Amino acid sequence: MVEDVKSLVDCKSTKELFESICSEASGLGFEHVAFLGVAGDDAASFALGYPFVLSSLPVEWQRRYIDCSYHKLDPTVRLAPFGSTVMIWSKLRRLAPDFFDEARSFGLCTGLSVPVRLPRRVYLLSFATARKEEVTKPVRSALAGLSFGFVQEYVKKSPPVPVSIDLHENTLKILHMSLAGFSNEAMAASLGMTVHGISWHLRDAREKLRCQTTLHACGKALSLGLIDL
Repeated sequence: MVEDVKSLVDCKSTKELFESICSEASGLGFEHVAFLGVAGDDAASFALGYPFVLSSLPVEWQRRYIDCSYHKLDPTVRLAPFGSTVMIWSKLRRLAPDFFDEARSFGLCTGLSVPVRLPRRVYLLSFATARKEEVTKPVRSALAGLSFGFVQEYVKKSPPVPVSIDLHENTLKILHMSLAGFSNEAMAASLGMTVHGISWHLRDAREKLRCQTTLHACGKALSLGLIDL
């Protein structure tokens, strides 16, 4: 395990770093890896579409995930900011059965996701295989260790760029509630606003933070210390 993590430390770039963890994961039986910037990473890649940063998932599934905005219902993404334990997909299936069934149709039959929380940032490493099998405890522990080592090296190799943004107090409240999973209707009722007003604040946040999605705006606000988990 120590040697596996050392191979990550020796990498010179984020691309090489991702290739290394993909190789290590393959040796543990998982041929697909996805690295997501769930909250706070302003460098999330728009080439693949937020929230993916790096991914070796089937291209067709990536496109489907992005086109359908599946990050809004993916249990692993929704739970990542609030937990630190390894998430086994089979145990989360009841939360979104259709989502996981569709993933299986793309060859992602068995999987697990590892949330990695840093100050004002949340990352997620997901590992998947086309094989239908149980994830053993040693493999789970090994992938968790690799995930933490990967994120530490990723942050070192891609330091964030400081940005100063001024947002309205209500906008910050709405971003915080959105990150917690509240719908626009629920936020409107709680804050005594209209749904149209909530949408306006979210649009204003996306424009000022230069983000394409609300989730990305929440993550950027989190990374800048404008909101807390």
